[in-house]
Amino acid sequence: MAIHVEAYAPTDATSWNSVNATSRNGTFILDRKYMGYHSDRFEDFSLVVRDDNGVVALLPANRKDSTLLSHGGLTYGGFVITSAVQSRMMLAIFDETLNYLQKQGINTFVYKTIPAIYHRYPSDEDRYALFRNNATLFRRDILTVIPCQRDIKMQARRRRGIVKAERHGVRIARSDRWKDFWDVLSGQLEAKYRTAPVHTAAEIQFLAEQFPLNVILHVAELGAEIVGGVVIFLSEQVAHAQYISASEKGQGLGALDMLFAQVIDEYSHLRWFDFGISNEQDGRYLNAGLVEYKESFGGRSVVHDQYTLSF
Repeated sequence: MAIHVEAYAPTDATSWNSVNATSRNGTFILDRKYMGYHSDRFEDFSLVVRDDNGVVALLPANRKDSTLLSHGGLTYGGFVITSAVQSRMMLAIFDETLNYLQKQGINTFVYKTIPAIYHRYPSDEDRYALFRNNATLFRRDILTVIPCQRDIKMQARRRRGIVKAERHGVRIARSDRWKDFWDVLSGQLEAKYRTAPVHTAAEIQFLAEQFPLNVILHVAELGAEIVGGVVIFLSEQVAHAQYISASEKGQGLGALDMLFAQVIDEYSHLRWFDFGISNEQDGRYLNAGLVEYKESFGGRSVVHDQYTLSF
């Protein structure tokens, strides 16, 4: 089979987005409009893979010196593949990609897999190709995930939190009050972790405007005050909690318990609800309190792996 690897060019955007939308494992965060919002921070080095019949794979990636990362600004970003890609073809794609990267002066390939819950159809051919090329697993995070038709029920204390929030008049709603929620989120991250959200308020609002069906804010309100919220990144079969936060008042009122009970129910037509990771230090540290909270809703673990290849 003839495999050809080339650098992505802006003129490929329409084709890229079309392939991503109909692929076995692509999501909206791998759309060029999404990737473009922080293009000033990354040297894009995405790849397009073709065979004799057209595009068969995409690799969202950026270059940093002699290293290729897939992609440094995205949660995940391995090969996005079409139905044409089978095991032998993926091995050929890796061979041609590594040859191409060497010619470009790149000698390290940092590869983020796309978690299996985002696959429309089984798509782990890349993991086998990584193994065959002696890639090193350097990071493993756990996503806390709830199958939307779940058998494990939420714990009794979460139900008590819901009752408490209801008793105090907390109300759950979709919202476009991004700045108000970002004030809550930023304040909590600064106070607890001395850090800030990856996205600024302006960036997340821009993404919500570009992808109104995919980037959605749900808030817990007490009167006119936002006391908690969650930003959902919605793909075809996964509702992913990208940002979660509650004010001190909201924590005392059980606002997040009520919020998640209603949000999980709202997306019950999907296959998965993804609370995201609870890891730090390349997965070596597990925030026990955070993961236990997510698991108390019935969540259990799916791994997200990252590899490095040196050549």
